[in-house]
Amino acid sequence: MNNTSFITNYLKNNSETELIDLVQSSCSLVVTLMIFVKVFDFSSYFSSVKAHRLKAKKEKEKREFEKMKVLFEAMKNNELDVLSLSTDDDEEKEDDNRLKMTRKKKKQTLPESKV
Repeated sequence: MNNTSFITNYLKNNSETELIDLVQSSCSLVVTLMIFVKVFDFSSYFSSVKAHRLKAKKEKEKREFEKMKVLFEAMKNNELDVLSLSTDDDEEKEDDNRLKMTRKKKKQTLPESKV
């Protein structure tokens, strides 16, 4: 009888540790998959996203090229003192890139009529 209780206790303890290991491994797997999804950029494989990023990159390179062209022209004409590379167009484009926040609508208060 004592031998039977020892075996059942051993199996009970052993199965609890296996269950704990299984739960811990599952949690570790879930966290690893969450990190993988967060780090890996799945959207970069869609053609529309690629096209949009390529277009934005080309526009940025074009703006930088135009600035360099203005700089070289100013260097040729010795007008570096008057030159300003920052333009208002860049500042406006930066403002457009910001996320638009929603605003809470104000309730219209109706004037109370005197009866």
